[in-house]
Amino acid sequence: MDQQLKHSLIDQIMGQVQVFASSWALIGGRFNGGDALEHAEAQRVELRNMVLGAIVARAWPQGQVLVQWIPVGQGLPDSDLTVHITLGPGASEPVWLGYLDGDTWRDIEGNEVEVTHWAQMLEAAA
Repeated sequence: MDQQLKHSLIDQIMGQVQVFASSWALIGGRFNGGDALEHAEAQRVELRNMVLGAIVARAWPQGQVLVQWIPVGQGLPDSDLTVHITLGPGASEPVWLGYLDGDTWRDIEGNEVEVTHWAQMLEAAA
């Protein structure tokens, strides 16, 4: 992220901090129109999202591919290598960790599962 973009992002966050602080200052005061708490909570959520967005932008630069899903019909991982797996549209938790045990896909707990796609494990943040 270049310097100009960093400064712009910091300015946006600082502006939201001011809005957030002002919103909380109104609660219980004479300018509270009855919705100050609701407004302050909305500003808190907005500030949190801005900070989270800044953290994510730093950890994963824009345009960088994080996960490349491979259909099981187009290739398989090495046997016993732990990978991310998708269990298909009907699964209650469609993304899981698992491995290929010979010809059988298993989730990380060793249960046999039906896998549609797999991906290499994500690298830890630097």
